[in-house]
Amino acid sequence: MSAELYTFQVIAGEHQGNKRKYVKGEIFQSVNELDKLFEGKFQRIPNTPAPIEDSTPIDPVPPALQERRPTVPNGTPKEPLPFSFVESANVSHLFPEAVPAGLEVFKDSLGGYAVAETGVQVKQNIAGQVLSSKQKVKDFLADFKPADGKD
Repeated sequence: MSAELYTFQVIAGEHQGNKRKYVKGEIFQSVNELDKLFEGKFQRIPNTPAPIEDSTPIDPVPPALQERRPTVPNGTPKEPLPFSFVESANVSHLFPEAVPAGLEVFKDSLGGYAVAETGVQVKQNIAGQVLSSKQKVKDFLADFKPADGKD
């Protein structure tokens, strides 16, 4: 079963996502059907949801978003934002090597990836950072060694 991401435009007010605030006219993605949950606030972009498959082209993440370093009003960088599993889709089907290792891979609406243990209630990104590409996920999975030392 493939995950689905919906694309929306804010048409009224503003929307506070986990990573930033979206104002009228801005476009973002979510795994939830927000246009049905909040009538009149969002407009779904045609042809969505789109399944996230290996053949789905992924737009490059702008350099400003790659570091995920929001700034405070005085311009001082804050810590990078953690990965949000709330606004992400399970894309483990794209990484068959994750399953035998007992891992799941998630992708968020900004294009970042996180790796978590399968079957845990509270997901944590065991990669230690947001991975910015499929290749970085594959590299992480290839080098992954369970904490208990078993392979």
